[in-house]
Amino acid sequence: MNKPQSPQKMDTGMKVTIGVMSGIVALGVAGAAMGVGQAEAEDDAASSTAALSEENPVAKDFELGAFTIRDHGNGMRLGNATVTITNHSSKTSDYSATIAFLDKDGQRIAEDWVSTNSLRPGQSEKQYVGTLIQSEDLDKVAKVQVADSSRWAGL
Repeated sequence: MNKPQSPQKMDTGMKVTIGVMSGIVALGVAGAAMGVGQAEAEDDAASSTAALSEENPVAKDFELGAFTIRDHGNGMRLGNATVTITNHSSKTSDYSATIAFLDKDGQRIAEDWVSTNSLRPGQSEKQYVGTLIQSEDLDKVAKVQVADSSRWAGL
């Protein structure tokens, strides 16, 4: 047989329930505030990226070297071009770009990608692209160009 609980035990249970509910509400409010803070931080980053693009177009930060083909013997040939990324902006920046390899008619034969993080103002980084172009397409490459590029505020 169940005995009815004393009023004091019921008060303790009610206090625990109210305490738990208050904690859940507090966590919800804190989480919402963090979400707003994160959205504001994302807005600030987007504004910073827009400002970088307005003061200095990102395309100017990529310099392409000539496409060359090296014969490594035994039928092994590899192509490459250098991509020098120079941060001309006033803020530390992250970069990514798609590099297109075109034939004499301007048709895309292949593409490659470059990226770098936390490039300080005035700092440069050299990378190599084109080593994955299929052997039978190497002699068809007439032009290398930046097909798409992005820059955003680095950390």
